[in-house]
Amino acid sequence: LLQKALAIQRALGNNDGIAKCLLNLSFVKSGDERKVLLNNALELFKQTKNIQGQGQVILSFAMFYYLGNDVSRSLQYVHNARTLIQQSSDSVWLALCYTTESATYYINAEYAKAIECAEVALKIALATRTSGIIDGAYISLANVYNTTGNHTQAQQCYFNALKMAEKEG
Repeated sequence: LLQKALAIQRALGNNDGIAKCLLNLSFVKSGDERKVLLNNALELFKQTKNIQGQGQVILSFAMFYYLGNDVSRSLQYVHNARTLIQQSSDSVWLALCYTTESATYYINAEYAKAIECAEVALKIALATRTSGIIDGAYISLANVYNTTGNHTQAQQCYFNALKMAEKEG
């Protein structure tokens, strides 16, 4: 389906649409194939001066490096993404930036920073009522609290995430 959408956007000559399709395709690919799709999407978003799209692609790179345990590169990309996404005023992607940053700090055992970022993500997600990100922020907080021995707060965060999931049905 994404390949069909990509073909349509190419036929229309819609570079912004092509970039969005490439970004979406990157989520189902891995390794070098994913990096090529992201690079191509980023180049097209730069051509169309789509700041929001650029931020989304750069955040996707941050997630790519996070999954590869490249903490320093992931943090570099997430900070760059956040700068762009703040310019575009996209609260959902901004919350995703903070969630990704929290997870990256967590795997690097920087727990205070992980909590700080997860709390910012949660605040944004609650304000925008973005349930999937609310769940993720609560789970990020719970994981940090559990790892640091604060089991009461961890349990409360897991419970809050579960309540959100039940609301979503």
